[in-house]
Amino acid sequence: MTDYIDQAVTKYTDLAGSSPLKKVPTPFLPDGSLLAEDDAELGELSADACGVLMKNLYAARLSRPDLLKPINDLAKNVTKWTKNCDKQLCRLMSYMSCTRGHTLRGYVADKPEDLWLELFVDSDFCGSREDAKSTSGGYLVLKGPHTYFPIMWVSKKQTSVSRSTTEAEVISLAHSLFLEGLPAMSLWEQLLGRKVVLKVREDNQVNLGSICEIFENEACEISYVATDEQAADIFTKCLEPIKWDNALELLGMSPHSHCGKAPP
Repeated sequence: MTDYIDQAVTKYTDLAGSSPLKKVPTPFLPDGSLLAEDDAELGELSADACGVLMKNLYAARLSRPDLLKPINDLAKNVTKWTKNCDKQLCRLMSYMSCTRGHTLRGYVADKPEDLWLELFVDSDFCGSREDAKSTSGGYLVLKGPHTYFPIMWVSKKQTSVSRSTTEAEVISLAHSLFLEGLPAMSLWEQLLGRKVVLKVREDNQVNLGSICEIFENEACEISYVATDEQAADIFTKCLEPIKWDNALELLGMSPHSHCGKAPP
């Protein structure tokens, strides 16, 4: 994947010009970097943005979950590309350039009967600058006492504006649970020939009235997880640099030179 990231960065620099990309800690610009007047000015890469983002998206879907949210944030603007989008894309490509060796790690060192599924779900609240819609995030892993293997990740803008944090969290929970968690549980039950426990980790005390019947099933559990242990946090928020390294560790990501180490 390192070579593919290099190709994506080269594609961008060929289109954007020869200015060297800077080393940056995250794919997100600092607060105050995007000016309101630049939302009304056509971006220089408006004709080429779609091709650049599609190439990046392949990497994000295959083995770079840390790229998914910034790519999705930009992808919704390909038909209305602005100067601010140019700035955000430059930041994303700078991050990709200096993290070209980052690797997603997974390991399995348990017997089949000791494995379970763990689904982390999270949401921001009215995080979109344009329309105040929230973003749903999910991260599904196969776990065991000595197992941590990422299976699925999602970062998806919600289709309507939530009226509370609770509403946004329940929408995110329902999306990841019904579209990813439960189908994965059925698949692994067939593969292993036994009931598989699905543990859902949520960092808010949400109202589960609409989906409580799922958790009445003894094979499904839901519990609170502290925000600094919430693996799905990276899919919903523009995290600050001080929180970024921890977010990568929760995903099981690290520079290639550290790929032999196990995630927490």
